[in-house]
Amino acid sequence: MQPDDLLAAHTGSSILSVGEEQVFHPAIPKLPPRRPLTRIADQHTPPKEMDVSDYGMSVRIDAPMEEALKRTRAALAEQGFGILTEIDVAATLKAKLDVDVPPQVILGACNAPLAREGLRIEPDLGLLLPCNVVVRTDEQSGQALVSSLNPEIMVSVPDRPELQPIAADAKARLQNALAAVASNRTA
Repeated sequence: MQPDDLLAAHTGSSILSVGEEQVFHPAIPKLPPRRPLTRIADQHTPPKEMDVSDYGMSVRIDAPMEEALKRTRAALAEQGFGILTEIDVAATLKAKLDVDVPPQVILGACNAPLAREGLRIEPDLGLLLPCNVVVRTDEQSGQALVSSLNPEIMVSVPDRPELQPIAADAKARLQNALAAVASNRTA
């Protein structure tokens, strides 16, 4: 084996990948094995009640804003997303500009295993994280609208094809969460 044959370095354990072989390397400390991701995107289609655009997806529900937020948080948690940030847009604009806008909250949702996997591939992916989920009141209908950016759009920015399976998985999980909000299947 030539030094040029070394195709990959440390993979999170004391194993090096060399060409098609994996060999033990005593100089690399052994880390706990990473949990394999369970991919749910392979056999997933969005539910009928979901509006899907070129860059996002959304559902409308007949519920007050607080109920929509509660259901959204629960549905995201069921899909493995934690809420890292919460921005009350209406309160912020009122405080900063003294303007009234309909209620709108941006939840910064993160599925840690998916984020970790994506950041291993593209360290600058953090510039695009977390996934924004918006809960707002639609002025015309009075319904709550719950929307999310399509993660497949997010990963098109760095143009790294190896991020696509992670984005597809995140998209499926977000679609599942939105469908649960729409059908009130949350805890």
